[in-house]
Amino acid sequence: MLPERKYRVLVVEDDQRLRSVLVQVLADWGYEAEMASDGIEALEKIHSFHPLIVISDLRMPRMDGLQLLNAIRETTPGVNFILVSGSEHLSKARSAVGPAVCRFLEKPLDPDQLKSELRNCLAP
Repeated sequence: MLPERKYRVLVVEDDQRLRSVLVQVLADWGYEAEMASDGIEALEKIHSFHPLIVISDLRMPRMDGLQLLNAIRETTPGVNFILVSGSEHLSKARSAVGPAVCRFLEKPLDPDQLKSELRNCLAP
């Protein structure tokens, strides 16, 4: 089921291949997707692209996913955040920020789970 309108999603991932695949999958699902290779680039794109949802890897060079989450919360409240990483890293992130702040998905990503989390972000 495609969104009624094109919701904007920013994919922040340092792995170029995964980043491209995610953007293509999101486009196939009807989302308008943009990409960034790290948190610094993501912050630059936030203000021009205005995403409703950010899907970010936890571990990245220059600025990691938690630093990006904190920066977005300060400058752009209302943006939904999905943090992605391996299970050992996500458990630490959950403890640091709590489940109410963002959603968490483990790598490798399950497309059905990602689709479900995106719908949850769009729910009123």
